[in-house]
Amino acid sequence: STLVKASAALPLLLLVVWVVARRPEGTRLRAGLIHGGLAALIGFVVAAPFVQAQDPSLGMLELAGHEGWLAPSRLVRRALDFVSGDTLGVIARIGFAAALLICVVALARRLARNHALAAELGAAWGWSLILLMLLGPVLLPWYVAWSLPLAWLLPRVARSVLIGTGLALAVSQWTVEPTLFPDAYDANVLVGHYVLTPVVLALTGWLLLDLRRRIHGRLPLGPEADAAEVAAAGREE
Repeated sequence: STLVKASAALPLLLLVVWVVARRPEGTRLRAGLIHGGLAALIGFVVAAPFVQAQDPSLGMLELAGHEGWLAPSRLVRRALDFVSGDTLGVIARIGFAAALLICVVALARRLARNHALAAELGAAWGWSLILLMLLGPVLLPWYVAWSLPLAWLLPRVARSVLIGTGLALAVSQWTVEPTLFPDAYDANVLVGHYVLTPVVLALTGWLLLDLRRRIHGRLPLGPEADAAEVAAAGREE
């Protein structure tokens, strides 16, 4: 499937963290090794028919070098290159990757420390997939589909960012035929670069600020209405 790719690794990682955190102390290491090993084994079995010596990463290393024309990281890179004479653009790639790593670690620590409910785990999945979509080097319209099934588990800001990004990406595809409609296609690219991508970048900043507020304020990752339930579960633990 074109939708089930490496993006599934983030929810899987968070699931393993959540399962291990709910185990009694003294059994967590063993549980982590079992669950992590089983996930790795299943992944290996599924990928084995496609492994080849030329690129054992199954194209992931090559994909990491790609850059989407709608990705917020590209806009920041181009801006940094413009003001620095093509010198500082690499900072954007490193910075966005580091931001994604920091956010995923924060989500994992949240699940590990709070003995979260299943709804909190589902919300963490949604957060991780939206963050991967917006902070990654490539942004395509169908990437929104990763998080849509989990939208009902997300708070208002995350849902708004997901919907807003989906609308922006839908508008970006109003014409994709440069041969038949060259003028319309050029206008589409121009609007995408200088209107839609800045909008998506602003949505990304809004999302990161809300996640920071929730992590530091120990607020629920899901809808605000679930705060009492999450707090009650923490007291029971």
